[in-house]
Amino acid sequence: MSIGENREILLRCIDSYNLCTMDWLNTYYSKTVEWISMPTQMDPNGRKGGFKEFWDASERFLQLVPNRKLRVISSVCENDIVILEQELKGNFARDGGSFKAGAESSAIVVSFFTIKDSLIIRHKDYCVRNVMGLT
Repeated sequence: MSIGENREILLRCIDSYNLCTMDWLNTYYSKTVEWISMPTQMDPNGRKGGFKEFWDASERFLQLVPNRKLRVISSVCENDIVILEQELKGNFARDGGSFKAGAESSAIVVSFFTIKDSLIIRHKDYCVRNVMGLT
């Protein structure tokens, strides 16, 4: 795949993610994906795993922030790697810890993706602001 094609795969994945369903995972991710999410206040130990662990975490987040949206700020592509700087926004559906139901939250996330055969095989996130809710 070309660099442009790999970037387009990620942009279509973001568009699908923004529909607030779980279809994006089945469409754009390999069932053998390696997923790593670096530590945040919500997950101080970080998270990692394969497709099932990523699905479960993504489904929990969709329930917590059912209107979540990603906006791509910038992208860098080289060979099979795409790096996206993204803004994640949404409203919490329920209270949880210091997060109050209805509160709008945002975070900046930098994600590294590796693509093979038109599917994401590796996904690693760094949350720049370290916590949803700090704007």
